Formats: sequence, structure tokens, C-alpha cells
Amino acid sequence: MRFKGLITLLFLILTAFGVTSFAQDQGENFMSAGKVIVSLQLAAGQVRVADTNGQVPSIFFPYDQNGLELGASYGLSNHWAVSLSGNLGFSSYKNEYPDTIVGVPAKIEDKVKSSAWGIRGGLDCYIQVSDKFVIFAGPGLMFNRAKINHEVKIEPDTLPFFPGNDNPWTNSISLSGRLGGLIKISNNIGFSGSFGQEYSYSWWNVNSGGTDYKWKWWTSSLNARMGLIFYFGGS
Repeated sequence: MRFKGLITLLFLILTAFGVTSFAQDQGENFMSAGKVIVSLQLAAGQVRVADTNGQVPSIFFPYDQNGLELGASYGLSNHWAVSLSGNLGFSSYKNEYPDTIVGVPAKIEDKVKSSAWGIRGGLDCYIQVSDKFVIFAGPGLMFNRAKINHEVKIEPDTLPFFPGNDNPWTNSISLSGRLGGLIKISNNIGFSGSFGQEYSYSWWNVNSGGTDYKWKWWTSSLNARMGLIFYFGGS
């Protein structure tokens, strides 16, 4: 999985540079020096989290999550732009089931919530395909923090119960590539979508029994974005 993810990421990065010569042979391009694009998009992907389960060693894994992303791009030339974006992610899962605890019938509510935030900076190449359609691709770097909380409720409340976990934040630094397109709706409003690959180094710290532990691992994951863009300025 690690090498497959890296190959996909390199493909996305090389695409941006490989199409430059093609772009230079085209007519007027959507992107221009000084142009500003502001985006508000739905975000879907995976974050890296850890579940200490009240002890170490812990369970760490990628976790599916949805959220929102606010971003901006600034044109450097007719084909290139720098970008900066931030995202907030969240998810909630609840499972209710009957069980028997110390011989007493019980109802258990098992709830898992996740939260995350991240920031990404990158460089994109924009290619004018038609008057209404533009494609873009490029590499970037991303920093992300995520955590999950595990809550358990048991009825009747007189029974012994597992209180759940307030888990530590997991930090991730990712080499990120993306490939997307946008459709011009009007002179200042458009619709954009993209998919990408993240190749991530993640770590988290926890103190258990007076001992500090640090866990770290490598993962790769896919992500997708879709939403509205607003653009103005440029030469």
C-alpha cells in the first residue's frame, strides 16, 4: 500500500509539470497573474487516529471522515497558482445493543466521535480545456491533527460500566498531490471538484502509568473535494 500510494502521488505531481508545454500552446487561460480564487467545499477523506483503549500499546488506524474546507489560490502566471486551504472534519457513530452484565439484562449505547483540523499549501498548474472547463493539478504539503472519543452508556446505571476513552491528538505531516477540474458558471462563480493522494507520517504521545510513550507510523490515503468557487482579479 505504501509504494502504491507513493506512485499515485508522484503521478499527480508529474502531471502538473508534464502538461506545462501543452498549456503554453493553448490560447487564453483561465488563470492569470494576480487572479484570486476562493473556494468553499465539502471534504471527504481519511484521518489518522489512535484509540488507547485505556492502555498502551494502542490501536492506530485511518478513519473515514467528512467535513468542510475553505481555500484560496493566487495566480502567479497564466498557468501557475499557489494555494492555501484549511479544513475541519467530524464524524459520529452510535451502536445500541442489548447485553447481559453480571447476570442482569442491560442496554448498551456505544458512541464514537471524531474531530480533526488541517492546513495545506501547494502549487497548481491550470489548463484551459474549453471556454467553460479548466483542469488543474499539483503537489502540496499538509499538516493535520485528529482524535476520536469513545463513550459508553449502560442502562440500568447501577451496573458496572466502561467509561470510554478521551484519546490523544494524532499529528500528521503529508506529501499531498491533487488533480481536479472546475466549471465556469458565470464571470465570477464556478463549480470545482478534485481528488488527491496523501502520503503521511503520523505520531502521537501519551502518558500511561507515569511513562511517556510516542507512537509513529506511515500511511497513504485518498481524499476528495467538491464545492463552489469564487474568482476575481487578474490581468
